[in-house]
Amino acid sequence: MFIFIVLHRLDSYLKENPISSVFSIRKDIVSKWLDDVRLECSGTEMSRLEASYGGSPFHIDDAQTHWTEPSQLYTWWKNNIDRKSKFKVLQEDARYDGSDIRKIQR
Repeated sequence: MFIFIVLHRLDSYLKENPISSVFSIRKDIVSKWLDDVRLECSGTEMSRLEASYGGSPFHIDDAQTHWTEPSQLYTWWKNNIDRKSKFKVLQEDARYDGSDIRKIQR
């Protein structure tokens, strides 16, 4: 649930602040999200939601159950979003059947 809530904050931020890359979001903003979500997830309501939806259990005293640094969000984004986007472009290029020499060479 922790990651889901952080990503929801990111989504809300991006709707209000269109930017070209998640990596350009200031670290202090991401740190504030992480601190706020840590506090939010430490309540009993979150324990009930985790029990209902599953996923990794959150423990505020165990840093292995949540992100503590902005770099962890950036790494997650790179590994799960950027690579899939690049792979999609490669798949589209592989199916290209036109005369644009640049696309043919890719």
